[in-house]
Amino acid sequence: MEITLVLSLMPVMVCAVWSIIFLLDYLLHHSESHKYLWLFMSVATLLYVGHYTFFVRALHYIPYTDTMYCMCNLAVYPLYLIYIVYMTKGHVGLRQWLLLLPSLLGGVSCAALYGMMDEPVQQQFIAQYLYKSSLEGLTGLALIQAWIHNVCRLIFVFLLAWVCAKGCLLIRDFCRQVASGYADTEGRTLRPVRVLLLLLTIISFISIIFLLLGRSRFAMGDHILAIPSVIFSTLLFCIGYVGSQPMFAYREYAQEQEEYASMPEEPTAEIHPSRVETLAVEIERLMTEEKMYRQHDLRITDVARQLGTNSKYVSLAFNQVIGRPFADYVNEQRILYARELKQQHPDMVVTEIAHKAGYSSMQSFYRNLKKWGK
Repeated sequence: MEITLVLSLMPVMVCAVWSIIFLLDYLLHHSESHKYLWLFMSVATLLYVGHYTFFVRALHYIPYTDTMYCMCNLAVYPLYLIYIVYMTKGHVGLRQWLLLLPSLLGGVSCAALYGMMDEPVQQQFIAQYLYKSSLEGLTGLALIQAWIHNVCRLIFVFLLAWVCAKGCLLIRDFCRQVASGYADTEGRTLRPVRVLLLLLTIISFISIIFLLLGRSRFAMGDHILAIPSVIFSTLLFCIGYVGSQPMFAYREYAQEQEEYASMPEEPTAEIHPSRVETLAVEIERLMTEEKMYRQHDLRITDVARQLGTNSKYVSLAFNQVIGRPFADYVNEQRILYARELKQQHPDMVVTEIAHKAGYSSMQSFYRNLKKWGK
């Protein structure tokens, strides 16, 4: 029993500790991203409290904790998507919060049915459905409750797939947006959030497997319970740790763009295609004749300022005429220049070559050398 207690409490404690850390950070430093991670970890804590009472067989509390479990199980992944939306968009709209509606409806339905059952019917449902994963002998409210649980499982799988797919698209689009504004994207690509999403995806597939098997399978012994307990505790700790690290998100991106974008106001009319083509020619001149790509931490706003226009038009020139995002074009030019330097000066050390080519970090140089140095 003591081992069961420890194993069932492990994910509860991991989530609870991280929820406290994120809450304190939000209160002390007003970190909006940590506010959303706090919501995620807090709901995950309540979810695993439901697991805890199930595995220690606290039968008297299960009608309450099972309701909480059904509600939180449908809320954790939408809450994580809300976090990703904030990181990539800078704000969370009503559409994202509506993803929590199934959680609310599922929780209310379970609570209402438990409330209408008398205690013998409750205990029959708990013993037969929750601990044996069987509908045998269930009738009336108990049978309806079982089908509500099954529907919640299906909704869970759908939400899980939606969060993973949508999260990947949001992060991809943000990385493209950054690549269109910065030559040096190191530390600006939301890679930590991508890692978090990968961890969450792993948890997702494991969750589906455990969901299909049923919690009752893991109540058969401590050696079986140890598998989900250790896996989820480890992955949730990693999510908390990665999420606690400083990240470059949309708010930082918008702030830097505002600081460096002292450009003329963009007219409301669309730019003529010929003007975009002219800008592309001027950009090529800046890069080939003046070698502007050698400027450290070069931004598209720097190019726009040099040409007396704004970054929107320069971005159009890169994407529509030159045919590559700003970061790809600049880094390819840098690597070509670095190879040229190496041929002209064989004794020049790599760090000096990277610095002269426009790189502030060797990590960025090697990453782009691997990509463009073929």
